[in-house]
Amino acid sequence: MRLQGWLCVAMLCAAIPFADPALADDVLVMKNGDRITGTVKKIWDGKLHIEPAYSGEIAVDLDKIKTINARRDFAFELWSGEKFTGQFGVDAQGRQVLVRDGKEAPLDLAKVEELAEPKKHFDWKARVDLNADSSSGNSDTTNVLGQAYGMVRFGDHRHEGRFAIDYQKKDGTEVKNQLDLGYDYNWLFDPNWFFTASAAYERDPIADLNERITLGAGLGYQFYDDAYRFLKVSFGPAFVHQDQGGATTDTGAAQWRLDFRHKFYRKKFEFFHREDFLLYTGGTKNRVFNTSTGLRMDIVDGFYTNLQFDYDYERRPALGKKHYDSQFLLGVGLKFN
Repeated sequence: MRLQGWLCVAMLCAAIPFADPALADDVLVMKNGDRITGTVKKIWDGKLHIEPAYSGEIAVDLDKIKTINARRDFAFELWSGEKFTGQFGVDAQGRQVLVRDGKEAPLDLAKVEELAEPKKHFDWKARVDLNADSSSGNSDTTNVLGQAYGMVRFGDHRHEGRFAIDYQKKDGTEVKNQLDLGYDYNWLFDPNWFFTASAAYERDPIADLNERITLGAGLGYQFYDDAYRFLKVSFGPAFVHQDQGGATTDTGAAQWRLDFRHKFYRKKFEFFHREDFLLYTGGTKNRVFNTSTGLRMDIVDGFYTNLQFDYDYERRPALGKKHYDSQFLLGVGLKFN
């Protein structure tokens, strides 16, 4: 028995130098005969993105590829609109096949519109931003904006929360003291459609807004959600409680919300845009529009820089206050997971 054990070890060691190092990699065979090995990331806009071990991620035209061999699960979307989970395989004749539930079927790569890593049943992410500056001399100013975002997803149920506090002081006088809290729940009962419920709290004493509480519900549509892009919109009725300028109002409203994020250049940069629109159906007949647009750039180990433009508009502000408030921000942030 001992001799047999040593023989097995010796045979294994002898075989290692001859093993194909690409067996654990995904393999592309091009129509011109070239081979590319690495990790397939996605298919998007007619290109397959693959990350070889020797370089960063590269994009290859899908119509130049003969076969893809990647024996792991991917989320497929065909031009016909069909969506499913499957694997890439190559049959004994060297033809491209789709592997689903252990069965092989011919696959025309030209029919694949999008490909992404399958979603995990449980996922989470969070980030914290800090934008601050201070000056003294002819004028003493202090500006601090802290922001935080968190998301937890269990299967088809997604929970998102946000927090922002914006404080500015000039020559000993507060000129801004805004607080914004928000929670958003999404139930994706369909690959794209979801039910949404939300709650938000705002306070801005400088603008004579003691508080604004918004409770909303409705339907939403998620255009995409993958490692590179995220876009969802939602709409529905809302209830608004507002204490502004010494007057308290309780009214119904129509609410529109949009959240867009897009990563590019090897996911080092992320463009984002978020907007929230409230149309009051009673009370002061007010309209409130808040938007945040910007760019994040990765630095190292989860740290990034954040360039952001915020614009807030209110049709009926408190007496003597302006209709809009805007600011440019530059700061740093830390993301988790």
